[in-house]
Amino acid sequence: MMRRRAFLCTGSAFLSTLPYLASAAPPRPQTHAALVIGIGKTEKLPTLRSPVPQAHMLAALLEREGYDVHLHVDEVLSDAERANMVWPIKQSAWDIAAKDSLTQLVIFFSGHGFWSPEKEDVWLLPNALRDPDQAIHVKSLEQLALSSRIRNIVFIGDACRSLPDPSDDAQARVRGSGLFPSPNAPSADVIIDRFFAAKSTKPAYEVEVPADPAASPLITKASEKYESLFTQAILGAFTEPPDTLLSPVDGRQVITNRKLWEYLEDQMPRLAEKRQLYENVTPFIRVPSRDTVYIAGPHALDTLADTTAGMQIQLPSADPDFSAREPSQTQVFAEAFARQDLPFAAPKGPERTAEFDANLEERLFDLRAQQSRITPMRDPPLSNEPGGIAIYGAKTTDIGTTAEIGYVGITDGETTEGTPVTAEIFVADPPEEGASAVLSFDNGTGCVLALLRGYVAHVFVTDQGAGMIAYEPTPGSDAWYEFEDYGQRRSDLRALVTLALKDGLFGVDDSFARAAGNGQTFADRVRFLKFSDPTLGIYAAYGYAQDGIQGEVREIAEIQSGRNQLAPIFDNVLLARDNVAEGEELLEYVVPFCPMLRNGWSYLPVKGVAIPEPVQAALRYLTPAVWTSFTEPGVAILLDTVKSGALR
Repeated sequence: MMRRRAFLCTGSAFLSTLPYLASAAPPRPQTHAALVIGIGKTEKLPTLRSPVPQAHMLAALLEREGYDVHLHVDEVLSDAERANMVWPIKQSAWDIAAKDSLTQLVIFFSGHGFWSPEKEDVWLLPNALRDPDQAIHVKSLEQLALSSRIRNIVFIGDACRSLPDPSDDAQARVRGSGLFPSPNAPSADVIIDRFFAAKSTKPAYEVEVPADPAASPLITKASEKYESLFTQAILGAFTEPPDTLLSPVDGRQVITNRKLWEYLEDQMPRLAEKRQLYENVTPFIRVPSRDTVYIAGPHALDTLADTTAGMQIQLPSADPDFSAREPSQTQVFAEAFARQDLPFAAPKGPERTAEFDANLEERLFDLRAQQSRITPMRDPPLSNEPGGIAIYGAKTTDIGTTAEIGYVGITDGETTEGTPVTAEIFVADPPEEGASAVLSFDNGTGCVLALLRGYVAHVFVTDQGAGMIAYEPTPGSDAWYEFEDYGQRRSDLRALVTLALKDGLFGVDDSFARAAGNGQTFADRVRFLKFSDPTLGIYAAYGYAQDGIQGEVREIAEIQSGRNQLAPIFDNVLLARDNVAEGEELLEYVVPFCPMLRNGWSYLPVKGVAIPEPVQAALRYLTPAVWTSFTEPGVAILLDTVKSGALR
């Protein structure tokens, strides 16, 4: 369900009011701006008590930092204003984008939201479930913000990322706005840091905190206070930071975004336990910016508390015991990518202990085991064939495609490491321009993929559909010998990126290379692999598109369709397009007929791309799998459409 979960905390909350004064003057006004949004009441959904007061507190903190703050809350609005709240928010976004002097922008949202496989994050305004445009489509907002030329942008989203209610058509209809204008192409000089309260498909939490449960056994509603855990942790970091959280930048003590990252990953489980909330509260955070970028320095709590006078809000406090003990999932992936000699954004916190390093090695061992489970068979029985499909982890019940398909059988083999594997093998004969295929599996799921001439599509099936699709040249071909030169490293990297995508952690981090001026960016280091590996090419394109590095996105599309003579892949063509504020058109002469990676669906609105009507009908059955997959009803729609010849 798309709703925050409220919990009553029976333990007392410690509130410290000791001021913490900043060590130096904040940045000059008008170089920093903030768009702060707090929505307590979205029609048809439970009322939230914390978004409005916590938005007030964050706005006050940022104003004291010298930000030009645009605050939008729904506490005192007329019916007409509630019905069209997106308009004044959009006006603020346009005003911010028009300022040439800005170097940093913070965008904060607290309220109801959801995450869906086709849209990803949507933040709901008061009238969102009656008017589908009264919402914020976060992927469009990110992509359009990349056109703003504001060097550092920080997204803070304290909203549920749980799946929408499939029985509620109003939720399915929500589209949302990207807010910003789109006059320019995305810029690689714009870097977006993301702080979201939860992982995809997970809820965010607002808790009820009794003011003083020890004072009276009878707790009434009037005595309760409220806090959103994630914003509470953020405000606590800026009002009572432990010394280990502070760093000297520009002559003052501040909380850098990289240190805030590790602090929040460390503190969220502790804060939940303190509130007797025994749920997974791990946030999703990605910080590709340099380790000198920060939102603010420390500020006195009492100066911010004045903004919430009379509101039922629990004031923040920080945990002074901030130390690295257990590596986060992000740190595990960062270390794994580092051992592949590839840059990857990672949090920066206190010095690591021997215990931390030992735990890290254990987690890396587990990650390596996961990689081995999605490594293809080295020599499938398809030598010198024009193409093929290998299915792992399930049996195929049906295939719909315009290409000729032949069944080979269940085959045992080995990976490049010598690990035994079993796959169901099909030979395929796609034309030079490629072909689309719909596969149905015996576990009630199915997927869409491109059949590429000269390549075998290795499909690894999970309970959600296609967990990975790895394209490798057919054995014995010229491309196969070139492919083999990179051997195990290629397979390791492809599997590692797949697992990072599954956790929502993969992104291209060139910040260190840009800072050092040594030119050793992600593009330079993966270039030799993306020439011959369609899967890595697609992965790299998404990483670059996420951060607005359009030159690299277009180079990948040109390499894959030019030097490698591959059919134009939907994802590469989609991502290479300029962002648009509105408009839709169908892509022609691409395979397959929709994005192969599930991430691609959220790019359709901002790239101005439509999908065929039968695909639109199947969309409600899209699963959260890494590669585009559907449950059985969606698969059936697509199979019928492909077999009828309506989709190529």
